[in-house]
Amino acid sequence: MSAVLHIAPMQPDVLAARWRQLLHSGDLDELSEGYRLELDQFGELIVSPQPTNRHQVLAGLVCDQLRDALNGFALAGELRILTPIGVRTPDGFWTTEPSRVLEEPILRAPEICIEIASPGDSAEWLARKAAAFLDAGSQEVIVVSVDGTSARYFRVDGQHDRSAFVNLRLPPLSSWTPAR
Repeated sequence: MSAVLHIAPMQPDVLAARWRQLLHSGDLDELSEGYRLELDQFGELIVSPQPTNRHQVLAGLVCDQLRDALNGFALAGELRILTPIGVRTPDGFWTTEPSRVLEEPILRAPEICIEIASPGDSAEWLARKAAAFLDAGSQEVIVVSVDGTSARYFRVDGQHDRSAFVNLRLPPLSSWTPAR
């Protein structure tokens, strides 16, 4: 009979130290161009392709609306957050305290994190990632559908149809006319 070995996730301080060590060692330099880098809860490096233009446009659209409606600081782009499922990167975020997002990785998530669904993302994975950002301190996680036509809003009390912060307008990208 074979035994199954159960390995516990890394402690948060150890995981954050591992990220900083990888970041400052130069080992990630080659990978960082063209790839999104994260760590899982066991300290294993996750290398994913950078988000597509469509993905980034949707994240930017949401960030622009958050910034306009709420003031504060919003950005679509790389931000590493220490969560219960590792060092993870949302597609965008909004915060009232820009100085809190300068740490690497940040130990307390911004007030709002934004996730744009990718074609391969399951609803379960997106809900799990939203829960991780909420556990790390976010007040709301906005998950936008892959086609940009709808969003779900996660807060500590569950999933909602509307944001507690902003009334998002999500025009489907299919309605946009390409520049000629």
